[in-house]
Amino acid sequence: MLLKIKYFEYFKHKVFHLVEYSKINIYYHIKIITGGNMVLSELGLVVAGLALAGSGLLVVRRRIEPATVLWSLGGLVFAAVSILLAVLGTKLLEINVSSLVGSLYPAFLALGVIAAHTKWWKPLGLVYLILLAGIAIGIFTNLEVLKGASHGILHGSAGLILVLLPAYYYYRLGISRWSLAVSLGGLTISVGGIVLALASAGVPWAAEIVASALYPVLVISALLLAAGYIGSEGFKR
Repeated sequence: MLLKIKYFEYFKHKVFHLVEYSKINIYYHIKIITGGNMVLSELGLVVAGLALAGSGLLVVRRRIEPATVLWSLGGLVFAAVSILLAVLGTKLLEINVSSLVGSLYPAFLALGVIAAHTKWWKPLGLVYLILLAGIAIGIFTNLEVLKGASHGILHGSAGLILVLLPAYYYYRLGISRWSLAVSLGGLTISVGGIVLALASAGVPWAAEIVASALYPVLVISALLLAAGYIGSEGFKR
């Protein structure tokens, strides 16, 4: 029994140091990317947000259809969130409705991807509406379980759609390889969403990473999504 406890303590000690080492490396690379300049991070975030909004508006001018309109709405919400983050900083995350507003853009973007080549966006849109209502009810009634579950399901499903469907469109439907950039952007934003959810749950190291890595993750994901969407002309065959 004592031997088991000793091995457990040794393992815990190693894991703790691995996490600490990972955090140091993350902070170091973020400092290199932004030059240690928070203003540069905020400016990059706003530019990336406007780029994502512009990608949708550029394509919707050529083709007005549910897919392009939904993607444009997602881009516009992301741009608005980017501007608010640049102005308020991470204090925005302390506002109750921030999780509701922050759930709008992945929902719209995912619906835009699905609507490009399927009709499943309507029932999924209804599901997302119910999940958004669940987040809102959870916020205003302090039901953290309802809020957390609705938030997790929405972000998780939207992330999977953004990662998998563009790749499927490329391999099975012959869409431009630029659509793979959307998959990479979806993967980046999904990882960021997981860390953000952990931070919201009160995990200390996740909160520290969010404070340092939130801007770079959002910038990278937005630029990848924008480039992929423009390059593939809205997943056009």
